[in-house]
Amino acid sequence: MPEGQVQQPNEGGANEGAAGDGKGSRVPANESKADKFRRLLNDRGPKVTERFAMLMQIFEPKNYEYTAEQVEKIFDRFEEILKNGRAEALAKLEPAKEKSFNVDLSDI
Repeated sequence: MPEGQVQQPNEGGANEGAAGDGKGSRVPANESKADKFRRLLNDRGPKVTERFAMLMQIFEPKNYEYTAEQVEKIFDRFEEILKNGRAEALAKLEPAKEKSFNVDLSDI
């Protein structure tokens, strides 16, 4: 690595490669935040969908017993989690609120 460049920590997992290939290849030292976001999303997104598919396997009436009310409660909770996650992600895009307390008292 050229002098003056710093290796970014690998936040996606100990063995995650630059392309999320799990082969332990190095993360580019000059990776932009947007590229890092895309790389991690492309690595983590499929893992979430795979786990959801695994969960869906329990909804097999010939193997398990469950009610429509249970299904509704389960998916209501998933929808709540997704809604809250979306709100949190969007809120983080908003400019930081000013923390100082300013009051114009010049007219009193």
